[in-house]
Amino acid sequence: METKKAFVRKPATTLADGIVTHIEKEPVDLELARTQWANYVKALRDHGWATIEVPVADDCPDSVFIEDTMVVYGDLAVMMNPGADSRKPEITAAEESAREAGYRIAHIQDPGTMDGGDVLKFGGTVWVGMGGRSNQEGVDQLAELLEGCVTCLSVRLRGLPS
Repeated sequence: METKKAFVRKPATTLADGIVTHIEKEPVDLELARTQWANYVKALRDHGWATIEVPVADDCPDSVFIEDTMVVYGDLAVMMNPGADSRKPEITAAEESAREAGYRIAHIQDPGTMDGGDVLKFGGTVWVGMGGRSNQEGVDQLAELLEGCVTCLSVRLRGLPS
């Protein structure tokens, strides 16, 4: 059985400066966030996942949400093109870590945008939530990159900006 792999990244010291979209901004307890992150990594390892730690990015407040930087399918890591410009610098170290881990690399490119957190993979289907940070061009590019592997569908989310 192949070992499951999870990319992880420690919370940035600037975590409190992160983007908040659909909720009110609240104070962030950085020590609590670090404890929660360590417990998350431990839970992954305790359940058979190998973790690949991407270097912390203190200049990128939202970088702990490493799943936004890439979508991994088999041996392919598709690097995202975030819809929020402030998230774009997070991609470089994530790509380097994926390459070092032996993944093939592909990219979502302008005018396509996509955040990996908008993606759900299950049973040969990939769904992408369309709600502000991922656009149809990004979905089309992902579908082309995964052609022959999965069916890729966009889903318009209700109550979110187009």
